[in-house]
Amino acid sequence: VGLRELDLEVRMVVLLPLPAPRRKRALAGATALTLGVAALYFRHQSVKAAAKKRRERDGAKRGKKSSKSSKKVLAMLLKGSVPSLAKLAGLACARTALANRLSTLQGGLFRTAFLRQKSSFVRLLGENFVGCLLLSYIQSQFSKMTQGMEMSWRNRLTGRLHDGYFGDMNYYKCSHVDKSVANPEQIICEDVPKYCSGMAQCTGEVISSIVDVLFYSQRLSSYTRTNSYTLAMCGYIFGAGALVKMVSPNFAKMYKRKQALEGSYRMAQSRLKSNSESVAFYKKGILVEAKTIEQRLADMVSHNSKVLFKTWKFSMVQDFVLKYFGATFAVILIIGPFFEGHLRPKDSMAGRAEMLSNMRYHTGVVISLFTSLGMLGSMPSKTSKLKAYVQRIGELTDLMAASQESSGKAKELEAGTKTTRNYKEALTRDGGKDATDGSAEMSPSSIVFKNATVSTPAGHTLIRNLNLVIEEGTNLLVTGPNGAGKSSLFRVLGGLWHLEEGYVRKPSRGAGPKSAKDDEGLASDIFYVPQKPYVSVGTLIEQLIYPSTLDSDRQLVDNPGMLKGLLEQVDLLYLLTEFGRYTSNAEDNVSLSSSASSDLDGSVHKGNPSVLDASTTVVNWSEVLSLGEQQRLGMARLFYHKPRFAILDECTSGVTNDMEERFCEIVENMGCTCITISHRPALVAFHDKVLHLDGEGGWTLNDLKHDVEPASSSSEEEKEEEETGSADQAAGSDTPVSTQSLRG
Repeated sequence: VGLRELDLEVRMVVLLPLPAPRRKRALAGATALTLGVAALYFRHQSVKAAAKKRRERDGAKRGKKSSKSSKKVLAMLLKGSVPSLAKLAGLACARTALANRLSTLQGGLFRTAFLRQKSSFVRLLGENFVGCLLLSYIQSQFSKMTQGMEMSWRNRLTGRLHDGYFGDMNYYKCSHVDKSVANPEQIICEDVPKYCSGMAQCTGEVISSIVDVLFYSQRLSSYTRTNSYTLAMCGYIFGAGALVKMVSPNFAKMYKRKQALEGSYRMAQSRLKSNSESVAFYKKGILVEAKTIEQRLADMVSHNSKVLFKTWKFSMVQDFVLKYFGATFAVILIIGPFFEGHLRPKDSMAGRAEMLSNMRYHTGVVISLFTSLGMLGSMPSKTSKLKAYVQRIGELTDLMAASQESSGKAKELEAGTKTTRNYKEALTRDGGKDATDGSAEMSPSSIVFKNATVSTPAGHTLIRNLNLVIEEGTNLLVTGPNGAGKSSLFRVLGGLWHLEEGYVRKPSRGAGPKSAKDDEGLASDIFYVPQKPYVSVGTLIEQLIYPSTLDSDRQLVDNPGMLKGLLEQVDLLYLLTEFGRYTSNAEDNVSLSSSASSDLDGSVHKGNPSVLDASTTVVNWSEVLSLGEQQRLGMARLFYHKPRFAILDECTSGVTNDMEERFCEIVENMGCTCITISHRPALVAFHDKVLHLDGEGGWTLNDLKHDVEPASSSSEEEKEEEETGSADQAAGSDTPVSTQSLRG
C-alpha cells in the first residue's frame, strides 16, 4: 500500500506538468524506480529473515552442544559419588524419621499442657531435648557430607580439566592459538568451585526433599484417610512452579555474560599490574589504561544492574506465589481436616486436648511436605543459574578435546573416576619421549624440516616448502626481518603450532649421551632459551635447574663448588655471596617443608650458609633481576643441562658483545649444537650455516667456511692474518660459498 501511494504521488507531482512524450518516459522511469525500491526492500527483509533463522539454528546447535557437555560433566561427577549419595539418603531418612518423632512429642506437649499433666509434660520435654540433640547431630553430618562431596567434585573436575589443560600444551593454545574461550583460568579457578558448590547443595536438597515428600505424603494420607490434601498441595506447587517458569528470565545467559565481563575486568587490572613500570614511564599512559579499565567496569556494572532488576522482578513473583500466598494456602490445608470427619474434636476436655495434639502434628507434616514440594518446584530455576558455569566449563573441555583430536592425541577426559594426571603420564611414558604433534618424527642425531610450510594460527603463511637439515655439530644462524617467522619455526619444532604441510623430525632420546639429571620434556635434547627467560617463584638453585626440581636433582645442593662455578661463568656470583640483598623480596607464605629443610641442612656444609639460603629461601626473581641478569640466568641453565641442541632466540640482547662471544665459546666447548636467532654480525663466526627468511614465505640457506690455520712460527703470522681476514670477509659478504635458495 505504501509503495502504491508513493507511485501515485510521483505521478501526480512529477509527471503531470510534463509533455506527453516526456511524461511516458518519466512514467516508465518512475515505475522502474518503484520496482527497484520494492526489490531492495524485499531483499533486505529476506536477508534479515535468513539471518534470524541462522541465528536460531546456531543457537539451537549451541544449546544442544552445551546441554550435552553439561550432561557429561554431571555424569562424571555423579559416577564416582554413589556411596556418598547413598549415605546422604540414609541420613535424610534418619533425619525425617526423627523430625516426625519430634512433631509427635511436641503435639504431646500441647496435650499434656492443656490437661495440666505436669509429670508427663516434663517427661515429654526431656525426650524432646534428647531428640533435638540427635537431630542437630544428624543435620550437621548431612551438611558435612554435602560439603565433602562438593570438595570431592571440585577436586575431580579440576583434575580432569588439568589433564586437558596441561596436556598437549593446551595452556598455550588456549591463549595464543584458539582464543574462542576467554579467560580459561577463571573457568578453572572460579566457575568450577561455584558450579560444584551449587550442584552439591542442590543434590542435598533434592535427596532430602524426595525423602520428605515420600514419607510425609504417606503419613498425611494415613491419618486424614484421603489423598485430596496431598493432591491439592502437589497441584498448587507444580502449578505455581509452571507460572514461575513462564516469567523466569534466562538466568544461564545472564550469569554467563556476567562471568565473562568480570573476567575481562580482572584481566585488565592484571595487565596493568604486570606492565606497571612500562605504563609509568609514559606521562599519560595511565589515562589510556584507566579508560579501558573503567569502561570494562562500567560494562560489568551495567550488566549486573540489568541482572539485579530482572532478578528483583522474578523474585517478587516467586515470593508471592511460593511464599506468602503459599503460606495462606497451607493454613487452609492445616485447618481443613478438623472441620469435619474423624479428626473433628469432641466436646470433652480430652477431645480438645487431642485436637491440639493432632493439629500440632498435622501442622508439622503440612509445612514439611509443602517445603519439600516447593524446593523441588524451585529446583529448575536454581539449576538454570548453574548452567552458566557448566556451559563455560563445557566450552573449555570441548576446545581442549578438539585440540587433542586435531593433534591425534584425543583423551577420554570424562571416562572413569581415577585421579591420575594424564599429562604426567604423557610426559613420562615410553622412557620420557617428547610429546609432539602427529607430523613430527624421530631422527637419530639431526633436526629435519621436509617440505615444511609454517603458518600462523590465523592462517597467514610465513615459510613455504622449507627443506632444512641441522646435523649435530652444525651451528645454524637464523636471520630475517621482524615477523618473518624466525621464532615461529621453533614453535613448530616445540609442538606449539602445527605444520600446514610437510613434516619435522627431531632427535630421539637415547641417541646421544644422557646425564643423571634428564627431565621431562625437551630439556635434555633441545633446550630453548628465549629473549626473556621464564623465571619462576622459588629458590636460586631451582632457577638454575629448571625445569628439574630439587626432589629429582640435588647436584647443586650437594656440590657447592659447582654452583659457584656455574654462577661465575655468567657473572652472577654476587647472587650467592650477597644473597641478603634479595631476601626482602622473599615469599613469606611459601617455604619448604620441615623434612625437606632438614635434608638440605644435612647436605650443605656448615661453612656455606649462602648455599643453604640459595636452596631454601623462596624469592620472586622476576621482580629482583633485570632483563640482562635474567638472560644470564637463562644461559646458566643451558650450561647446567648441557643439551645436544640449543635454540637461542635473541637470548643475549641484554648483555655486552664480549659476554655474548664468551657464552658462544662456552656452548661450543660443551659440544652443543646452536640454532641462534640474532641480528649481531659478530655471531656469524660461531656458526656454520645461515638461514635467511625474507618475510614473504621465501628462504635462503648459506654455507659458511671459516678457514683459519693455527700459527706454527713467527714467520707465518703475516700469512695467517691475511688468510683470517679473507675468511672474515667471506663470512661477512653477501655472496656465500654455497647457496640453496627458494623464493616464495
